Amino acid sequence: MIQGPRAIAVAKGNVKLSEMRRLALSVAILAQINLSAQKYVTAVDFLKSSRQINDVSLQMEQLAVSASAAGAQSEANRVRHQMAALLGQLEYSRSLAHTHQALANLYASIGVDLVPANADIQDLKHLTAQVEHSIALWENGRLPDLTLPDNVKKPDAGNSTAPVAAPVQQAAPPATPVAQMDTAQPAATPG
Repeated sequence: MIQGPRAIAVAKGNVKLSEMRRLALSVAILAQINLSAQKYVTAVDFLKSSRQINDVSLQMEQLAVSASAAGAQSEANRVRHQMAALLGQLEYSRSLAHTHQALANLYASIGVDLVPANADIQDLKHLTAQVEHSIALWENGRLPDLTLPDNVKKPDAGNSTAPVAAPVQQAAPPATPVAQMDTAQPAATPG
């Protein structure tokens, strides 16, 4: 009888502590998603700048090749412009890879894995086709299916292979400026 009110107070304190932990975890997850989204936006902006710099350096290289062929400038100047064009292409490729990494980090922070759980990771062509199918489904507003494969058991249900969660329908597709920008890569420099 004497310990009853104290045990109730401790239990209420534990419930309050659990609620505060859940709230802190939710805030941390939202902060991680927000940070990933901001990094992605920054990476896309940097990609646009890198593309413009690359386009200008390719144009300058073509002008230098023409001027060198006409005898209006030295061969060393032509080589210098070709090196600048190669560096521009390298920086564009780096920023493209960084943008893809930022997008992958955004996907990971919201908990989406575009590789199906039952994917065949031994065959690259088959894996590529499965991931492309997942991306196409997502772009059409469907998130990946969250059901467990037949050979995986639920931890607390014995032999049951019921889905862990129902698939989310009508989800908004992600903005894909990377896919749009990637289709029009600059041409390689003339050799």
